[in-house]
Amino acid sequence: MKDSLSVHLPVKDTLFIPLYIRKDTSFSVKADSTANFRDYVTDILNDSFPVMEYRPSLFVNKTYICDRQMKMQPVNHNQDSHGWAFIVLFFVLSVMAIVMKLFNYRYFEILRSCFSNKFFEVLLKYNNNFVLYITLLALPVISLLLYAVASYFELDRNFGYELEGYILYAIAFAVVSSYIAIKILLIKFLGSLFRNKEITRYYITNQLSFLCLDALILYLPTALALFVNDYIQYYFVVAASSIFVLLSVIRAVRGLYLIINLFRFSSVYLFCYLCIVEFLPLFILVKVLFM
Repeated sequence: MKDSLSVHLPVKDTLFIPLYIRKDTSFSVKADSTANFRDYVTDILNDSFPVMEYRPSLFVNKTYICDRQMKMQPVNHNQDSHGWAFIVLFFVLSVMAIVMKLFNYRYFEILRSCFSNKFFEVLLKYNNNFVLYITLLALPVISLLLYAVASYFELDRNFGYELEGYILYAIAFAVVSSYIAIKILLIKFLGSLFRNKEITRYYITNQLSFLCLDALILYLPTALALFVNDYIQYYFVVAASSIFVLLSVIRAVRGLYLIINLFRFSSVYLFCYLCIVEFLPLFILVKVLFM
């Protein structure tokens, strides 16, 4: 039997075009207009699935963790680069390194005096000018911490302003410097009023010593609170602020302990002073962070 070959007629090539790709002239009011991609896909999906609802996106909005009402706030995409803050931190670190290299014993003597009565008495025998100079390093560090808190919670916008980073830091530096200066002057005034300059000298020396300790301990947490990613910045801001509050409480208790054990002084004055000058700013900081 002769082999037979079945001949198949060539089939014309065709391109299958799904219906949903074709232009729907009934989609828009204007038949000549072409729908954009977003509206077109939305219309197709709405035909097959339940109608989509538009909700605020976390890519466009953010929610404060401490906000009890969980209000959405617009993301500020023009965030400060904090280049000036890096210069401030580098300057403070350089000065600390020079002081530790040239005045190693004196510097650590100041730090040990915060917890040792022996070193504190030794420190009182020297001139306090060196302690005062080292205290100046605490001003930019504490000011950066205050700036980090104010910048993260956008406290300037609560007053109707949107300040540049370095301007907000300058305001924080002025506030910290003024507060410390006024507190020291108030201590001297009350010491003169009660006619006991020796207590004033002890208390001011304790204040300056702890400010030196603040500059050393708060340096790294403050730097992290400024330069970490946004989604973990809140935790470092709270951590640095908590360390500052803890050191402030220890400083107040230490000063109270020195005065009670070395002198006989009015407990009413100490209570009023500690509540107004020491603890009131800490309560304000805790309220900003957690309430």
